[in-house]
Amino acid sequence: MEARAVITEAEVTVRDCYFAAVEAERAGANVTDLLAILNDAGMLLSKAQLAFEKRDFDSAVNYAEQSRTKLGDFVSKANVLKEAATQERHWDFMVNISGSTIGTVAIISVSLAVWFHFEKREKAGKVAE
Repeated sequence: MEARAVITEAEVTVRDCYFAAVEAERAGANVTDLLAILNDAGMLLSKAQLAFEKRDFDSAVNYAEQSRTKLGDFVSKANVLKEAATQERHWDFMVNISGSTIGTVAIISVSLAVWFHFEKREKAGKVAE
């Protein structure tokens, strides 16, 4: 395969992986490890481009293939992190809503119980008079 084509494929792979990492981060995932992998792959791609410019096509192909190999399961890892972050946000939301609802109901119930208690005492006091 022509060196330019291999480098172009590696560039597309790096771009796709970058967008997958961005989506995972937007979902709230910790993408620090993904970014380290992406950075390494980007460095290899840069070496491939530099070797291509120097007309060292064998090295260019080698670096480009290393870059693509490093990103082999990157998108699936990013999607797993994205899904986990989405689920975590969903459960956090549900806990907050449930907690707020239960707290509100508890406060209203206790307030009504106290009010009925004092109302009953007041009526008992009027009857005793």
